[in-house]
Amino acid sequence: VTIKKNTYLLKQGVPQGLRICSILANIYYGTMELEELSEFRKHGMIIRYVDDFAYITNDLQAAMRFQAFVKKGILEYNCHFKPSKIQTNLESQRDTFHFLGYQFNISTMEMKPDESRLTKSNLNLSRVVPELQKT
Repeated sequence: VTIKKNTYLLKQGVPQGLRICSILANIYYGTMELEELSEFRKHGMIIRYVDDFAYITNDLQAAMRFQAFVKKGILEYNCHFKPSKIQTNLESQRDTFHFLGYQFNISTMEMKPDESRLTKSNLNLSRVVPELQKT
């Protein structure tokens, strides 16, 4: 790997930023999801984009098991979730959560761009995304 004219020998992993990184990560996490998270799919919905996960369920026990599972990590895959990035409404009555650049309101079922993470230039473009409404 060459960084600023310095060459380094990579002994493990794939350098971030290469196009193939997200493809390899998607294959790896996709396999992990199928093998390790299928139990949770019976009680809710798992949404995954590469290494970002969201679990949506109205089953409190399943949500609590999923939270404990995530906090422990998936050792067989050397997968550890950063505690500061884990969001839940189990301990508090949070109405919103952030995922993939969007803010989701659990009470109203609305979705809108997470404006705190957008730059002014892409904020105008993102406003055309319709909100999800309860029907």
